[in-house]
This record gives sequence, structure tokens and C-alpha cells, in this order.
Amino acid sequence: MEELETLFSSRPRVKVLRSFLFQPDRTFSARDLSDQTGAAVSTVRKHARELASIDFLRQSETESEEDGQMRTVWQLNKESPVRSPLHELMLMYEDVQLTDIKDRLAETGDISLLIAAGVLVGTDNTPVDLLIVGEGVDKDELGNALARIESAMGTELRYTLFDEDEFQYRYNVYDKLIQSVFENDHEVLVDTLDVTKTR
Repeated sequence: MEELETLFSSRPRVKVLRSFLFQPDRTFSARDLSDQTGAAVSTVRKHARELASIDFLRQSETESEEDGQMRTVWQLNKESPVRSPLHELMLMYEDVQLTDIKDRLAETGDISLLIAAGVLVGTDNTPVDLLIVGEGVDKDELGNALARIESAMGTELRYTLFDEDEFQYRYNVYDKLIQSVFENDHEVLVDTLDVTKTR
């Protein structure tokens, strides 16, 4: 019960949780968290320390590049038992759902394969969060669509784009990036190539 009270004690706390869950490899200072959540530095520092007290975050000291002073920083404890269920819960209440991502990217060209992975499904075992395959995809429109999605989610998304011929070649030679997506947790949003049905 104490862990639940610590995790969901306030709206700023939820914003702090969200920052770490959607950016699992990033190390945050109190100033970083304040800039991202809009809460006061003293507020986010308190929340981060309390989350570290239940082992949800790892707390450490590092030397600031700006002034050489030591400062406290925090990073997600990827081994925390509440990480995965909490990430799933956060995704349920995001302004942007996977179906929204599918619909928004469909407007950028003829998408034949779209797979969500990484932070979008609550893992960090893949080099990309979106694997996109399509023909006639407008890269500028794709970039703009992804920028809007990133803004709504508050995190940067890693993605790769292939045309169908390049994807089929890489798929057939067991390209490491593509294999990593298929071998780890992922969700298929579009597959008119039928490649996921044969795996």
C-alpha cells in the first residue's frame, strides 16, 4: 500500500513518473524534470527522492558540466517490478493511442507495415519504437506527424523507414534491427505484406 501511495500521490508525481517511463535511458536532474513537467524544482526534487526511496528510481551524484558542482540526478530503475504494469497503465491514459499513431501516419503515404515497439509497448530492448515500411511516404509529412505525436506524448520516438524492396531484402538476410523488433515485444498496427503472419 505504501508503494501505491508513493506512486500516485499527486498530479505532479504522475508527470514525473511519465517522464521516466517514457524516457527509460535518460538521466534527469531536478531542473530537467522541472522543465519537462512544468512543476517547481523543489517539487520535482521531492517527488524524485520519494520515488527513489521505493526503488523505482536510481539516485546518484554527478558533476555539472556548467559549474563543476555536484548535483543529484535520477534514472529509471529498469528492474523495478512496477515498471511494466505502470507503463501499461500510463499508455492507457495517453492522449495519443496506438490507433491514433496508425491513423496519423497513414496520411503520410502508402504504409504497408507499421510496428510499434520499444517505449510504445513498455520495453527498451529494441533500437526503434516504430518500424515503418511504405511506398511514396512523404518524409516531411512523416516528420511533422511524428513531431506532433512526440509533443503529445512528451518523448522522442526512434523510428526507421524502409521502402518495400529494401525491407524485403533486409528481412530475408535477417537484418539485426528488423530481427530485434520481431524478437522482442511489439504490436503490429499494419501488415499488408503479411510478413508477421508467417512468423
